[in-house]
Amino acid sequence: MHIKSGIRKRAIITTILACSSWGLGGVLSQHLMQTYNMLPLQLTMYRMLTAGISIFLFLAYKKKLPIEKLKQDKRSLLQIAIFGICGIVFNQFSYLMTIHYSNSGMATILQFIGPIFLLVYYCLVGRRWPIRREIVALLFTIIGVFLLVTHGQLGHFVLSTEAFFWGLMSAFGLALYNILPLRVIEHYGSLPVTGIGMLFGGIFLIFFNIERLAPPELSLHFLAWFTLTIIVGTIVPYIFYLSSVTFIGPLAASLIGSVEPLTATILSVMILGESFVWIDYLGMAFILLTVFLTAHE
Repeated sequence: MHIKSGIRKRAIITTILACSSWGLGGVLSQHLMQTYNMLPLQLTMYRMLTAGISIFLFLAYKKKLPIEKLKQDKRSLLQIAIFGICGIVFNQFSYLMTIHYSNSGMATILQFIGPIFLLVYYCLVGRRWPIRREIVALLFTIIGVFLLVTHGQLGHFVLSTEAFFWGLMSAFGLALYNILPLRVIEHYGSLPVTGIGMLFGGIFLIFFNIERLAPPELSLHFLAWFTLTIIVGTIVPYIFYLSSVTFIGPLAASLIGSVEPLTATILSVMILGESFVWIDYLGMAFILLTVFLTAHE
């Protein structure tokens, strides 16, 4: 389907804003885990439940909660539940695990191996070869990730095995997150699907966090950082991103989202004092080039 230029540009801008917010969310999450000893699984549960309940209550207040329609549409309800658990939760948990074993900048960079999984999926489903622009964009992504992970030296791996494993899992989760909700978003909109999906995911995680349901503390400092993480790093980016995917497609959205690692890296240096070398920035530049390659029809 041909998308008008103005709509496409707005969708691209919205995607960039969403992924920049995710980058900030990663930095905020790293601070919460380091300062308050929160486990990745525990923080994922809190993010999903708090954000999901907030969106749910907002929709209920606006009388835009499609509960009655979903009661009659069990298939869509099941798809939203699968999206919440296998899409949102899996992506977020593996992403936070990568942060746990490395840092927020590196975690977001590794996550953007995800477009490779998406490209393979859509080429197989559509029975087509990738077009030139897609190939070049993915090559730039691979080169960027290679430089960041190895500093340009084969056999020199600057990441732990655990960090790389969970980084790959978060990339796969990113692909699932882009694919799973498309049909239900077309029928119910991004806000209800996101909110209900987060609720399903958060409730699912309660069973794995029985001993850590209580927050680490309720100081003003903790509440301020946690509130920022929920609003700026969770609710805003998820809604913005999913609303854009329906216009520009999952593959283009995931590639444009390469601005997320850049945001996370800059903020982790400014806020958390992380350090990077020149070849890291070269790798980031390659990844950022994918934005320009996918910003045009």
